[in-house]
Amino acid sequence: MTLRCPLSVTPLCPPLSPLSPPVPSCPLLSPLSQGALAGILIGLARLNCSELRLKRLCHRQGLLGLGRVVSYAVSEWLRDIRCHQLPGLLGGVAPVHAVLQLWRALRDLLLLPLPGGGSRGCHPQCHPWGVGSGRRLGQRRSGAVHAAAAGAAGFGRGPFRTRGPPGTPPAPAAPTMSSDLDVFVGNTTLIDEEVYRLWLDGHSVAEAVARRLRGGVLEREGTSVAVLQSDTRDHYRTFQMLERLLHAPPRLLQQLLFQIPPERQALLIQRYYAFDEALARELLGKKLSKGTKKELDEVSARTGVGIRSCRRQFDNFKRVFKAVEELRGPLAENIQQLFLLPPALARDYAAIVFFANSRFETGKRRLQFLSFADFAACAQSLMGHWSQGALAPEAAEPDGDLPKSFLQDLKELKVLVADKDLLDQHKSLVCSALRGKISVHNELEANFKALSRALVNVGGKLTHARDVRDFFVDLVEKVIEPCRSDKWSPGDLRLFLTHYTAAPRNLPGFR
Repeated sequence: MTLRCPLSVTPLCPPLSPLSPPVPSCPLLSPLSQGALAGILIGLARLNCSELRLKRLCHRQGLLGLGRVVSYAVSEWLRDIRCHQLPGLLGGVAPVHAVLQLWRALRDLLLLPLPGGGSRGCHPQCHPWGVGSGRRLGQRRSGAVHAAAAGAAGFGRGPFRTRGPPGTPPAPAAPTMSSDLDVFVGNTTLIDEEVYRLWLDGHSVAEAVARRLRGGVLEREGTSVAVLQSDTRDHYRTFQMLERLLHAPPRLLQQLLFQIPPERQALLIQRYYAFDEALARELLGKKLSKGTKKELDEVSARTGVGIRSCRRQFDNFKRVFKAVEELRGPLAENIQQLFLLPPALARDYAAIVFFANSRFETGKRRLQFLSFADFAACAQSLMGHWSQGALAPEAAEPDGDLPKSFLQDLKELKVLVADKDLLDQHKSLVCSALRGKISVHNELEANFKALSRALVNVGGKLTHARDVRDFFVDLVEKVIEPCRSDKWSPGDLRLFLTHYTAAPRNLPGFR
């Protein structure tokens, strides 16, 4: 009986010479030595000239764990044997095999072509042919038994050597076996950073293989294209299985299925939640809803970020927003604790959540010169000075809300521009403090009242949702653009605002 499967170990032995000694018979292998009934059963159980092929298996999605691999292989092989190979196996049972052999011999004798013509039938030369064939068949069986015994002994003793005439040097040893492995099982999860980056960027397996080929991976590793494709496909399957754990990073640290070192786990989390600033700038201030997600095709075209990567990053923004929306305490600390992100990345996500919650307008044409980093810095300043958590730390309220009571108090600042005496005193204090310190002092004295009214009015209108939404639009239109036209430098404006906020403490009614 021959057993063939994709995982093969084949002995490579030369045939025995006619001088090989015969193999002694073993009484334990004789069916009659075990009794009549046992001998009959053993004889029936013997399979002659039967071949059992285990087909090659390929599971496109991959299987996790050695137990599942073995269970899948056994079930597939049994199904194939029952459907396609069972008749051949039954034909190898000893009594059936003998009948089949007799029938084939008779058929060959009847259908044997005659030496001189094309007719078929019985011929007097058939008897000696049958006797000679039977003798040759017996010799072949004897030689097969000798070869099998010698091959088995060769596996136990080492490399097999053929015998030659006396005085001839022994032939060199041949390899004893060859191996062809289709399955490799291990417990260490390998992460290729280049393939991980390509997967995060939304490239398909074919695109990733093409990019790796252009990068010269074949020359560096000395491998083939087929191996490169298989390696890339295997990494993609691993990343897809890891993705559900990356949605809740603490689960990645607690699971035991993937053996990944802690520093690799931190790298996987950080890169999965990293985002393109161009995409974040497009989505800043928008509601993270299904409607916004439908617009990602246009966003992808404007930013040059792949659509798959856009969807992944959008889902990350929405997941973080939902997780910390109702939590008390600083946004950045909550995000860092729940998603195990580095502090800088957690602060950026806090800015995205803050803008999504307050719905500030950031898409107007006047604001296009501002980058994501500019808005993130503004968000950090607002959360650090105007949020409920900053104004009342003992209340432990979320940082994403601007308290209405504070916005109502900002209306009281209108007295600085409504009262002419206070306005003149305020101007005198600020201009005298900045004399000689800024390069636009003359412009400041000429435009101080207009600049002060613009600042106070922007803050005093924040009691309405519409005005809160247009906060940055009003600042740019009424403060930034006039200062830019007068050629204020960022340092001049920063110094002016510092003295502008400090001067009222010396005015009557503000002490």
